[in-house]
Amino acid sequence: MELSELERMASAALEEFREPLSVLGCRWAKSSNRLRVEPAVLRRWDEVLDDWIATPSLPLVTRDSRRRGEQADCSDGRIVLFCDNSPANWSLRLALAGQAPDIRAWNDIREHVPLTFLSREPGGEAGSEQVGLEDLPHRSRVGPRQRVAIEDSPVNRLEGAFRRLLSPGNMFLVPNSTSGAGELPEVVRAVAAFEGALRVDEPVP
Repeated sequence: MELSELERMASAALEEFREPLSVLGCRWAKSSNRLRVEPAVLRRWDEVLDDWIATPSLPLVTRDSRRRGEQADCSDGRIVLFCDNSPANWSLRLALAGQAPDIRAWNDIREHVPLTFLSREPGGEAGSEQVGLEDLPHRSRVGPRQRVAIEDSPVNRLEGAFRRLLSPGNMFLVPNSTSGAGELPEVVRAVAAFEGALRVDEPVP
C-alpha cells in the first residue's frame, strides 16, 4: 500500500472521530459535574491581572518548564519569572473558592505564588498547588507559537501570555483519568462556546 493511500485512510478515520469527540466536548461543557468559577469572581480576577500588569515592580510569570524557577530581565526593565502550570493551578483554586488576591501589599510574589509543582506554599506542603484530582487545560494557547527569547519579546506579548496563563476564565477542568481529552480541539471549542466569550487576550502568532 502506498504512503498516499495510508495518509488518505488516516485522514478519513480522523474525520470519523470528529463528531463523537464534539459530542463528548458538548456533554462535558454542559455537565453539572464540571466545576465553574462564578462570573463575578472572574471579573475580580480580570481587575487583579490588570493591576498586576500595570505594576512594574511586580514580576510577570511565564510558563517554561525547562527554566522554571529562573528569572529574566527584559529590555523594558520588567522581571519575568519562569514557571510550570503551578500558578494557573493556584489562581483557579482561589477562584473556585470565590477568592482573588490583594496584590497591593505584595513585595515578593514568590511568597504568594508557587512557581513549580515542587514549590512549598506559605503554610502549605510541597505539591499542594494542584486543584484536587483534576487536569487543567487552557482554552486559549498560553505561549506564543513562535519561539522568541523572553528577554527579546515585546512587552505586550509577555503581558498577553501572562494573562492567558493566570486568568481563571481561560481554564477548565477535566478528570485526571481522562486528562488527554482536555487537549482535544473539539473539547476545547465546545467548552469555549458554552461559556461564551470571556475576557482573555487572543494568542499571539
